[in-house]
Amino acid sequence: MEITYELHAYSNDRWSIIHKYPGSEQERAIEHAKQLYREPHVSNVKVVKESYDPHTNQSTDFVVFDTSKPERASGPSRPAATSPAAGKPDTKTSSGSAPASARSAAKKGPKTISLTWAIILLIVAIAAAAILFVALDVLDRSLHTL
Repeated sequence: MEITYELHAYSNDRWSIIHKYPGSEQERAIEHAKQLYREPHVSNVKVVKESYDPHTNQSTDFVVFDTSKPERASGPSRPAATSPAAGKPDTKTSSGSAPASARSAAKKGPKTISLTWAIILLIVAIAAAAILFVALDVLDRSLHTL
């Protein structure tokens, strides 16, 4: 079983993996997260414990520190952010998938998917218009030769 700790930061409307720590460095990862959280351009941080079994290709992610989840009803003040999250799993065990870092890199938000589909639709529309234009031109030429 391979254990790592990933430091994630939320900035510019997206989560990014900042650093991966070996399994023995949980406290270092949390301290780095607290320091990073003080930066004005970082909205939130979290540290995710990833347990990966290469034999079964299964991984389990577990949030051990998270500033984006309130501690209590009023929520933590920004500078405090000192206690770990309640310990709820971030994602469930996934069978037949890569570790969380690979899955996180592959995930796209709804804006990206919408933009991708808009570009595909635009390309298809331009191709259809070009085919229609060529077909009409051929038809026009054949009518003029009669």
